[in-house]
Formats: sequence, C-alpha cells, structure tokens
Amino acid sequence: INSSISTVNNGLTTEDLSNFNTDPISEFYFEQTTTTSVYYISLFNNIKLLLKLFDSKSDLNDCLTNCSGHGQCKLTSNFKFICECFENYAGSSCALNTLPCWSNPCLNNGTCINNLTDSSYTCDCQKDFYFGKNCEFKKDVCVNETCSKNGNCYDENNKAKCQCFSKYSGEKCEIESEELKIIKNVISVSSIIAIIIIVLTYLLFILCDMSKFGINIKAKKSKVLVKRIQRLSYKN
Repeated sequence: INSSISTVNNGLTTEDLSNFNTDPISEFYFEQTTTTSVYYISLFNNIKLLLKLFDSKSDLNDCLTNCSGHGQCKLTSNFKFICECFENYAGSSCALNTLPCWSNPCLNNGTCINNLTDSSYTCDCQKDFYFGKNCEFKKDVCVNETCSKNGNCYDENNKAKCQCFSKYSGEKCEIESEELKIIKNVISVSSIIAIIIIVLTYLLFILCDMSKFGINIKAKKSKVLVKRIQRLSYKN
C-alpha cells in the first residue's frame, strides 16, 4: 500500500489499507497503488489479525519509505514490518545490490556487464586503449611510433605525440631548422676539406719516400760507376 502524509493508530492511516493483500495464515504484504479506500477490509479472511495490526506499534510508514524502491513492505507473524527484497537486492532496506557490477569493478571508464547465469561480470574496455579483466592495463600507443628518430613519443589523451629534439619540429619531428641545415652544411664542407688535407698529406709522404728512394738508387749507381772507372784506370 502507499504511505500517507498523516498517520494515526501508531503509524497506520485509512489510506494505508488500500490494496491490502494477505494470506489466511499469518503474513501481510503492502504494495503501492493509487486506490485510496477501505472497503477491501471485507476481503480479509483473518479479521482478528487485521485488528491486531491496527493495535500494533509497528511503523508502517518507515517500512514503506525505507525499502529503497527495491523491495516490498511485509508484516511478519510477530507484527513487525520488514523489507522483503526483490531479486538481486539485499539488506535491511534492500539498498545492497548483489550483482557484481554494483561495486563498479571496471576501471578507466570500462562498461560492466553482469553475467546473470553465473553471477560473474565482464568489462567492456575502451577500444584500442585499455585491456585486462578490469580494464586495468593501458595499451602502449607509442609502440609503432618512432618520431623520425628525432624525438621521443609520449601519450597525450590516448594519442601518440612526439616531443622533438632541439632544432627539429613537425608532427613526426621530420622538419629540420635552418640553423641545423647550416650547421650540417658547415660540417659537410669541413669534412670534405679535412679529407682533402689528409689525402694530400698522405700523398706528400709518398712523394718524399719516392724521392728518397730515387736518390738512394742514383747514389748506388754513381758508386758502381766510380768503381768501374777505377778498375779501368788500374788496367791501363
């Protein structure tokens, strides 16, 4: 039955009697309805129990308002009102959801899906970003990003971004600054000059060695020629 604004007889009103259902033995159930009349009293099989209900000190209004919308108010055989919870709810006021998703086990904005057949759950994780039973692991968005080897990849709002090194720019750090181009040109020219100097120095050493070798040959030839002349002189 539906709770009323004003209460009489220790928490019961005439409006509380609408749609008052019971079994012929010991228990009453109260259900919400818009009907507000008392003629249903004639339907009760146990009038004595009904009269005893009026005389009880149980607070029906508290029961009707404290079942959290997940149960029905029930009058037990010892004239106490309790909340009889619907399926998947528990607790004195039926506020506890017994389904596993009630505790929000899925992390990182994952969607929890109750598996009613075995009281388990499944997490539907954000596609391409998180994985794991509870979406607790984050995928590496930089795994295939190299930033042109001129920067470091980092995660920004689940997107791969490049932090470029000095004198590089662009989405993939592929653009060189003018300063860097000049430096590279200077280094290139300097390298060429250095190579030329090294080659010339090497050639100079070779020429010097060849000159020394030629001088030695000439000296030897001169000595041989002198000896021959001396021999001819002795013979004559």
